[in-house]
Amino acid sequence: MTRWRLFGEFREGHEVSGRIDYVYGFTALAIFIIVIACINFTNLSTARSERRAREVGIRKISGSQRQHLIMQFLGESLAIVMVSFFLALLVVQLTLPLFNLLVHKHLHLGFASPWFWLSAVALILVVGILAGSYPAFYLSSFNPAQVLKGTLHLDGGSNLPRRILVVFQFSFSILVIIGSIVVYRQIRFTQERTLGYDNQNIMSIPDNPELEKSYRAFKLDLLQSGAAVYVTKLNAPITELFEMNYMEVPGVGRVQIVNIFTDYDFTRTMGIRIQQGRDFLEGNHSDSGKVILNRAAIDLLGLNDPIGKIATIAETQMEIVGVTDNVFQGDPFENIQPAYISLVNHWKGQHSPYVTVRLSGGPKTIDQIGKIGTLFKKYCPAYPFEYSFADKDFDEKFGEIGMLFRVTNLFSCLAIFIACLGLLGLAAFTVERRTKEFGIRKVLGADVTGLMVLVSRDFIKLLLISILLAGPLAYWFFSGFLERYPYRIEMTWWIVALTGGMTLLMALVVVSTQTYRAGLVNPVECLKHE
Repeated sequence: MTRWRLFGEFREGHEVSGRIDYVYGFTALAIFIIVIACINFTNLSTARSERRAREVGIRKISGSQRQHLIMQFLGESLAIVMVSFFLALLVVQLTLPLFNLLVHKHLHLGFASPWFWLSAVALILVVGILAGSYPAFYLSSFNPAQVLKGTLHLDGGSNLPRRILVVFQFSFSILVIIGSIVVYRQIRFTQERTLGYDNQNIMSIPDNPELEKSYRAFKLDLLQSGAAVYVTKLNAPITELFEMNYMEVPGVGRVQIVNIFTDYDFTRTMGIRIQQGRDFLEGNHSDSGKVILNRAAIDLLGLNDPIGKIATIAETQMEIVGVTDNVFQGDPFENIQPAYISLVNHWKGQHSPYVTVRLSGGPKTIDQIGKIGTLFKKYCPAYPFEYSFADKDFDEKFGEIGMLFRVTNLFSCLAIFIACLGLLGLAAFTVERRTKEFGIRKVLGADVTGLMVLVSRDFIKLLLISILLAGPLAYWFFSGFLERYPYRIEMTWWIVALTGGMTLLMALVVVSTQTYRAGLVNPVECLKHE
């Protein structure tokens, strides 16, 4: 049972999934973001290889073996990662209160746990070696004779891996951004679904033995005081599914259906529309043997003319007298459940543990709540006055996926920021190496716009490849993700196209700013030492 919080979904008696899927998903996102940072380190290290080529050549001539150079470069990488780790600890410690507010938890860093520090050491080693391996092996492979003669050509060996890494990191960034858009649209789609009732100004008050005995007097006082417009009783708040039962209709069969035990004035209190037939009539004692179905139940049973039909519920025959609109209850991402509504006084041993009140609302809502509280204390002095509102209960249903959306947003912003940061460094270094070329081109008549197009063209190609790779993968993955929700949006290609366009635009801005600054430099300054 201690595992049910994370492993709450079962198939044939075995744990299959649950909230642990979110844990796995966010862990994977964190790993990929670290990989993006490692890619930046690798790209910039290999891009700066020309500056360290002479160092490598001199060290080799002085007697250093290749393995010594590899250990040196890996040591530098590990040192950088170690400093980064302790800076990250500081940042996490400072921002943890805000993160706890975001996810509604009380998380803390386990500094006293030996597993924390063992995991930290393992993380530093893995990230340091992952980030520093390729630069270490690449830089240590230089031929000292070619380096010192100036005949070593570096671009051919490092350009292709660097391009592949750029494509990978932007493909992942596109995937995360698409995920944020998909989750946001799914939340909005569900929040805007038709509820089938008016969830504004509906208050639920838990019942108790004293209130059960004095319910009629309490209801009458609420209506006479003006604090309530309608009052009824329910076996669960309107936002929850209480329990399931079985209903059998001759010629149709036996189906599972949600039961709603209520008192008179249920539909008026909830603002539910009667599609066919009628509501229960107070004072009509024969209505205790009647039942009202929602539209989903009628569709499930396939009844064309349901009024007057006999349904068997819990081995009791009941006449269908009305049909209501579908009323949303339970999980907001599930389809509407078929349900029947019956008067609670018909069922022996049953009672409705919630008094549901519709307030008139408006600016005097606080006063109305105060009046209800006073009347509650009059009849139930030994019990605390507790209540909840249907609209707030409905919003709380989005707490889990809302948290998923907020954290995914953080991941996507972080991923695209790190990717653009790496692109900025790579573009700055590319522009720096081509400064003299830009000076010659300007002397020959090239303008700043032409230089921006020249440099941006190579990066645009890489980003287009990223979009082509990430687009189909994102479409397939998030289509599968949405299938877990019966009530869902459809995965569409415009989301992929929009994300690709946004990423391309951001990358163009990053690259163009560096090229624009280089293009404004006077060519005389670039070429005066030649």
